[in-house]
Amino acid sequence: MDFWIVVLSQIADFQGGEKELRSKVISALIYPVVLLVLAISVLIFLLVFFIPRFQTIFAGFGAELPLITQDHCRDQQVDSWIWLICGDWDRIACLFPAPCADVRKGAAGV
Repeated sequence: MDFWIVVLSQIADFQGGEKELRSKVISALIYPVVLLVLAISVLIFLLVFFIPRFQTIFAGFGAELPLITQDHCRDQQVDSWIWLICGDWDRIACLFPAPCADVRKGAAGV
């Protein structure tokens, strides 16, 4: 009979520790999730409302928009918001070189 009391006590302690750990993990993830949502909201706001205004500013100067901004403004004329947002992510990714480019160059002996 004492065996079952010990086993059930250990199970209760384990479950209590598991519940405490789960609550700590969830509370630790709230702040990064809030920051991520805020950053995505600001990015969407900039892409939809702010960047297209550069067209009129540059047109007033008689200058040409940068290529990425021209491409974004062209995408904005499409009626699909999903295409607008996804189309900008691939351009942002193209701004950064491949992380393994230097490694491959060094391995080739160049």
